[in-house]
Amino acid sequence: RRRGKGDISNADRARQVTDLLNWMELLAVRRTKPKIEPTTESYRIALSAWAWSHHIDAPKQVEEILFRMIRACELNRNKLRDIQNGLGSKDSFTLAVTPETKDFNTVINCCSFARGVGVPKDELDDDIKLSQQLALKETYDIAEGVLDALLSFP
Repeated sequence: RRRGKGDISNADRARQVTDLLNWMELLAVRRTKPKIEPTTESYRIALSAWAWSHHIDAPKQVEEILFRMIRACELNRNKLRDIQNGLGSKDSFTLAVTPETKDFNTVINCCSFARGVGVPKDELDDDIKLSQQLALKETYDIAEGVLDALLSFP
């Protein structure tokens, strides 16, 4: 699908957003630019970009981004715990990333609207049917894993 200005597909836009998120995470780890770090909204924008891209790989991409968001939240909570134990500085700390239920829902919705590579039903052979079933199972497993993560998330 192509929308908006230019000849950039929604999947290409989602890749660009993900590249920007990767860059922000890298800067945050290197601490070269302490003010540049991903926030909850940064991850949310990447989740939405992939979810709305309707790309065949969207469920995998949103799952990866959500779990990166969860890891960033856990790292922030560990830093907060260290500060409370007197092991860090309060000056540079912000709880910048906190996933919410809607972030998990974005992934589950993406999985529910995931599309496979289509072939007319009358042309399906057993190998194609099997590969489509495996793709659907993989998408189901992603949604199930995200639901489990939501239920276990503090």
